[in-house]
Amino acid sequence: MVNSTHISYFTLAAYFSTGIFRYVFFMIVMLLYILIICANVLLIVVICLNRSLHEPMYIFLCSLFVNELLGSASVFPFLLVQILSDIHTVSASFCFLQIFSLFTYGNVQFCNLAAMSYDRYLAICFPLQYNTRMTSNKVAMLIALTWLFPVTEVAVMISLSAPLQLCGNIIDKVYCDNYSIIKLACYDTTVNNIYGIVYTFIIVFGVVTLIIYTYIKILKVCFSGSKQTRQKAVSTCTPHIASLLNFSFGCFLEIMQSRFNMNSVPNMLRIFLSLYFLTFQPLFNPVLYGLQMSKIRSLLLALLASSSSAQVSPCCLTRRSREADIHPTLLERDHHITLQQQQVRSILHKIDTKKAAGPDGVQGRILKACADQLAVFADDTTIVGLKTANDDRAYKEEVQHLAEWCSWNNLDLNTSKTKEMIVDFRRTRRTEHSALYIHGKEVERVESFRFLGVHIAANLTWSTNIQHQVGKAQQRLYFLRKLKQAHLPQHLLINFYKATVESILTYCCTGWYSSCTKEDRRDLQRVVRAAERVIGSTLPSLSNNYTGRLHKKASC
Repeated sequence: MVNSTHISYFTLAAYFSTGIFRYVFFMIVMLLYILIICANVLLIVVICLNRSLHEPMYIFLCSLFVNELLGSASVFPFLLVQILSDIHTVSASFCFLQIFSLFTYGNVQFCNLAAMSYDRYLAICFPLQYNTRMTSNKVAMLIALTWLFPVTEVAVMISLSAPLQLCGNIIDKVYCDNYSIIKLACYDTTVNNIYGIVYTFIIVFGVVTLIIYTYIKILKVCFSGSKQTRQKAVSTCTPHIASLLNFSFGCFLEIMQSRFNMNSVPNMLRIFLSLYFLTFQPLFNPVLYGLQMSKIRSLLLALLASSSSAQVSPCCLTRRSREADIHPTLLERDHHITLQQQQVRSILHKIDTKKAAGPDGVQGRILKACADQLAVFADDTTIVGLKTANDDRAYKEEVQHLAEWCSWNNLDLNTSKTKEMIVDFRRTRRTEHSALYIHGKEVERVESFRFLGVHIAANLTWSTNIQHQVGKAQQRLYFLRKLKQAHLPQHLLINFYKATVESILTYCCTGWYSSCTKEDRRDLQRVVRAAERVIGSTLPSLSNNYTGRLHKKASC
């Protein structure tokens, strides 16, 4: 007859006497625990406080970091107490609570990684349908399943292990483990073993298979796409793959220790291997995702820079304003500070290049180097002048006035980008027009130019403008065909056509459509008919769009 008793506590036999070195181990474990808490909490705060990171991928990451905090909290405080203790015992109730926490941590980690792989699968393989497939309700459902399913699964496992009659209370580990307790059982543990097989089957052949399947699909899309698509997919998926491999390696080491006799391995190495997936994963993930993902990295740098930057006191601000020749009254409330170009240049020249970069990340030496290149440009400025009886003096004087006005207002008139177009109404051109000069540089004369998106020609026809619009619209038809091949719904194809093709064809149509030729209208309508064949639906003609816009302007 087997002698079985009710076990009230367990003895952890993996601990050994370290003498005064226990304080060294205590400090090492304490430092690791502080690093884990700081790294994970920092990323959780960054994700929660920045609305730009409120996306499915970052929400799953936040869940991952919360799970790592809970997993480390179930072991590290316990280790700190045991390192300083002379008697390494733990109550049975606390032991089962620790088992529940550790197994929940491991299962939630795998399920979370599976949810993240599914999210990346939708984002890369179905980019146009990602927002409709990965909705906020679906994200909430996946997060709930990621936590509820492991909690239920581990609770059933604990309910099968807790009632077992045990013939011993010695566990050869530094923390409690379910399989170590099952090995202490006096009676048949067939039910526990069967549930363990089912449990492993669900995790390995369920969750891990889903992860492998999604990444096979992702790799197929990457190899069939362009180089830019492959680079973006690899940069997005690399942290996830590295995290999955690291955690799987740690779990494999733990399973090997539990299932096989490891007495030949040094005790210190066995302790290190058993703590690998509890220590390196919570440290590895924050560093990996914080450095690899550009959004999180930039926000982290901005947060650290803003927290380290000093506040400027009023007296310091007044002193700096005097150094920059700014009157202190300008700094009072309800006053706007206006800096002239020379003042900005003077301030930039005084920058100390040896100091660290500011919150915006721009180094001082770069700002100082750009001081002499500071300029404001005058863009989209047009002068209309009249030449009569071959007399262009009034026209050139107007141009000269514009150049002087730009100089007075600290604007740089770029002569190389300035164009001159002459509309000549003479039937016979006996004399050529003289060249126009600005600041001693000749202005290029053109037959047409683009002003605010519309091409204006010297012969006052719209053929040049329409040919440019037709060319741009035909380029957009390529993307419309690609969307059709991706089986995008018809109403979305129509929306894409109106936003990217029709908007180009009808740009400023109230100004030029009534004056264009039949050939030009035929070219425009040919693009509309091509879009109709792609979409499989009738689209509004350009004449109807033109009439509708005229009526809308008339009713305003």
